[in-house]
Amino acid sequence: MDATQRLAAKNAITGTFIWTFKKGDNIIYNYDIVWSIYQAITREPLSYRMRYYWKPIMVHLAAIIECIFEDFSNRIQQRVSDPLPNISPEVIADFKLKNRDKFETYITAMQKHNLLHAGARTYAELQLLRKVRNRMHIQNAHYQPPLDESALFNQTALVNAEICFEIVILRMMELYPRSTTSGETFSNFPVPWQKHI
Repeated sequence: MDATQRLAAKNAITGTFIWTFKKGDNIIYNYDIVWSIYQAITREPLSYRMRYYWKPIMVHLAAIIECIFEDFSNRIQQRVSDPLPNISPEVIADFKLKNRDKFETYITAMQKHNLLHAGARTYAELQLLRKVRNRMHIQNAHYQPPLDESALFNQTALVNAEICFEIVILRMMELYPRSTTSGETFSNFPVPWQKHI
């Protein structure tokens, strides 16, 4: 990312919805890694090797989404008087009563309360992205299909990861801004691919 893109991403994430600013800084750091991988793809002289970049991109996008969900969960749980737009008292009570500490439980809670205002397919794609992210462990100890990673980390999965990332950023910005926000909109949020939404 160049300085302008980095500032726009930071304003959108840290300036809008992230509760713990250091997590926001780390998200931007990891997003910069994703951006760098996309830049490497554009410089790759051998197009058949582009597929080798897909795994690290998907793993990083999933990690960023998990961090956003964890931060959001903590924001709801630790809330005292800060306004929480678009969150009902029932949802707040559910988050305060249940300790969620894994990507799967965050996605399940988001789906249970439809906090992304999305259809079932979005949550299914997030669960799939979670499973893909878990395959960063090459040994695949539980023999999850497909056994060949090259069949798992494909272009369709990459596009789905990009879409999931966009939906999460968009919904968090629109639905759950903090009381003091930067005024950023998703239309100004930079992505290193052609935007899907």
